[in-house]
Amino acid sequence: MRRTPRGRTSWHAHLIVNLSVCAGRYHPPPADGVAEMAFEVAQLLVHRPSMVGDGL
Repeated sequence: MRRTPRGRTSWHAHLIVNLSVCAGRYHPPPADGVAEMAFEVAQLLVHRPSMVGDGL
């Protein structure tokens, strides 16, 4: 962690977005022979409630 000019601790979060493929339970299963899949997240919104006393 780094310190900001005001002496606060600075940190960063690295989000992980998972894709669960359930072979037809919620969507059509992948085609036969598919070995790899890729997906893109067009928008991601994170709500982070402020903590009491966090100085923000």
